[in-house]
Amino acid sequence: MKYKKLGKSGIKVSEIGFGAWTIALNWWGKEIQEDEAKRMLKKAYDLGINFFETADMYGKGKSEKLIGEVFSGMRNEVVISTKYSYDFESVDQIGHKELPQRFDAEFTNNALKNSLSRLQTDYIDVYGLHNPKLRHIHDDTIFQTLDSLIGEGKIKTYQVALGPAIGWTEEGIEAMERENVSAVQTV
Repeated sequence: MKYKKLGKSGIKVSEIGFGAWTIALNWWGKEIQEDEAKRMLKKAYDLGINFFETADMYGKGKSEKLIGEVFSGMRNEVVISTKYSYDFESVDQIGHKELPQRFDAEFTNNALKNSLSRLQTDYIDVYGLHNPKLRHIHDDTIFQTLDSLIGEGKIKTYQVALGPAIGWTEEGIEAMERENVSAVQTV
């Protein structure tokens, strides 16, 4: 496996990462049982993958929980990226309709606290804004909150995750121009 530094962060990640969306949901494809999902995560690690990407809303925390269980006791050997924004705890999702998003400091801190618990860790390597709109990219208070979380040691860096491909070109370009955004992820 080859490894590279992730964007501006300096964090060393495998060139191939493991996206954990499919181990938590069965929206498109077969449902993956927990034991099979854990075997997949372990096999990926055994093959040299150290970068595991998820989101708090994937299975309402299920993928984070699986990653936390599999890599418990191995925290310094893996790079964990998760993202937040969807208020899935206050609103029931119907079909594939987008849930309300929140990026205020209170929501961000609570979402992070819950992710840390599910992932069984005290820090996140890469914390991401999940599908932010342009107004969010322009909101300095969101990034001030993330910068303060870096200062507290709760996250190492942050990214902006955009997708699915519905014309978020401006959001990606604007995010790349922000000083402390280490990476932009697209689906």
